[in-house]
Amino acid sequence: AAPLVPCGKCPDCQRGDYALCRQYSFIGSRQPGAMADFVTVPRKNVLAISDSVSFEQAATVEPATVALHALRQCRFQGGKSVAVLGCGIIGLYMVQWARVLGASYIAVVSRGARGLDTARKFGADICVSTENADEVSALVALPEGFDYVMECSGSHVTMLLALQLVAKKGAVTYVGTPKMPLTFPINL
Repeated sequence: AAPLVPCGKCPDCQRGDYALCRQYSFIGSRQPGAMADFVTVPRKNVLAISDSVSFEQAATVEPATVALHALRQCRFQGGKSVAVLGCGIIGLYMVQWARVLGASYIAVVSRGARGLDTARKFGADICVSTENADEVSALVALPEGFDYVMECSGSHVTMLLALQLVAKKGAVTYVGTPKMPLTFPINL
């Protein structure tokens, strides 16, 4: 089952852009579900799977397709550099898809050592912890920047870091959902 439950009424939903809904719910975080033997979901969220697909394999369809969709949305091209910010399940799929689609160089920035270790195994060329300010500063100081920056954590820190890492004429794609609205102290 796809976990996103859009409101169905806002302008984004009316256009069919359900993933852009601002009044969405999410099974397993904003409403009960996940880590349960059974959960009730809207019929439109259910995907049929073949008997040849295990439940474990089926559980990876949604995060894998979120990562692939994000790369398609930014018109990803092989032979280019990618920075992936966040090593949750979607960030780890982002690393794998970027490698499969021909990324020339993949840098991963995240908080947890476990996720960074996994990203390295999945094909990242360099893994940097947000807790190591010197390493993060070294990435930001790279003169060429990254052709694609895929922000997958929804952290305000990495959302801003994405803008520091992107190359001129590069693309930043915000995949992660921020915990609360991002505000800037700007006096106009």
